Amino acid sequence: MKPTFGLVTVLLFVILSPPHTATSQERLPLFSSKSKIKLVQLCVDHIYNMEFDEARVLYKEIKIALPGHPALDMLDAFFISWQEMPFNVHSPGYKDHIAKLEAVIEKSQKILKEDADNEEGIFFEMSARGLLAEYYADEGSYMKAISEAKQTYDFIKKGFELTDKNPEFLFTVGLYNYFRETYPERHPIYKPFLWFFKSGDKELGLKQLDQACRQGVLTKVEANLYTSYIYLRYENNPETALKYLRRLNKDYPKNPFFQTKLAEALVMNGRYKEVSPLADELLANSDAYYRMSANLFLGIIEEKKAANLADATYYYQKALSESATFEFKGEYYKSLAYLGLGRIFRSQGNSDLADGQFNLAIEWATTEEVEKEAKGYLKH
Repeated sequence: MKPTFGLVTVLLFVILSPPHTATSQERLPLFSSKSKIKLVQLCVDHIYNMEFDEARVLYKEIKIALPGHPALDMLDAFFISWQEMPFNVHSPGYKDHIAKLEAVIEKSQKILKEDADNEEGIFFEMSARGLLAEYYADEGSYMKAISEAKQTYDFIKKGFELTDKNPEFLFTVGLYNYFRETYPERHPIYKPFLWFFKSGDKELGLKQLDQACRQGVLTKVEANLYTSYIYLRYENNPETALKYLRRLNKDYPKNPFFQTKLAEALVMNGRYKEVSPLADELLANSDAYYRMSANLFLGIIEEKKAANLADATYYYQKALSESATFEFKGEYYKSLAYLGLGRIFRSQGNSDLADGQFNLAIEWATTEEVEKEAKGYLKH
C-alpha cells in the first residue's frame, strides 16, 4: 500500500498555515489569505473523493488567484498521483510528477533569491525535496535520495519545536520519529548514511501520529492514512489500523483506494461479513488493481471462514490473473494470493506445487510476516 509520503502533507500544511497578519499579502500571497487557503482545501477534498472534474474547476480559480506560485505545481503533482493510485516510481505519470516537483523547487528558489526568509519559498522547496528523496530511495538511487534528504532535514528539525504550539506538526514529526528508526531496519543499505539525522523514537512517533489523527484539523486525512499503513504493514496490527480506515471511508466514500485498505483491515481482523459490500464495489471498478484486491479478499474469506478450498482457489487465481494485466504494484496482494494457494495445495497433499507457490510468495513479499510464513512451510 505504500502511500506517497508527504505529497498531500505538503498541501495540507499549506491549508492549515494560519494567516500571517504581520506579513504583507505580497510577500505571502497564499499563507496570508484565508480565501485562497479555503480554495486549496476544497480542491484537495474533491481529489480525495476522486471528483477530479470538480477539483479542476477550483484549480482554475487557484491558478488565477496565485499566478506563477509553486503551489500550482504541487497541486498538479497531486492530481497525477491520485489519478494513478496506487502511485509509485513505475506509474505512467511518474516522470511528469517529478517534473512538477522540480518546477516547485525552481519557483521556490526564485522566491528565496529575493527573500531568503520567505516562509512560502522555504516551505515548498522543503516539501518538494522531501518527496524527491522518497522517490529516489524507491528507485534505488541511494546517493540522490540522501542528498535530497539532507537538504530537507534542516527544515524538518524546526517542526520538533512547534508540536506544542501547533498540533498539525505532530504528523510530520511523528512520521520522522517512526520511520527514522524503522526504515533503516527494513533497508539496511541506508544505515551508514544516517549519522547526519537525529535519532527517532518509534513508540513516541506512534503516539504523535495518533494525536495528529485526533487533534489535527486538516492533516487528519493523511495522518489516518499513514498511521493505518504503519499498523497494517509494519506493526502487523490490523485491529488498530481499522479505526483509522473507517474514518477515511466515512469521509471519502468514493475513494476506492481507501475502500481497498478498509477491506484489507476487515479481512485481517476476521470481520468477513463487512467485506462483502466493499468487495462488490471493487469488483465493479474499471481498474484491475482494485478487482485483484477484491478477489484476493474473497479468496481469503473462502479459505479461512468457509473452508471452501475450491472457491478459494478460484478467487486466488483470479486475483493473480487480474494482476497479470499490470506491473509494479500490488506486490503485497500477489504474495498473499500465492501464500493462500500454497496452503491449499499443501493441505491437498501436493507438496511440489505448494512449494512453488510459497517460493513465489517470498519473491513478491513486502512484509516480514508473509516471508516468514512461506519459509516456515518450506521447512516442513
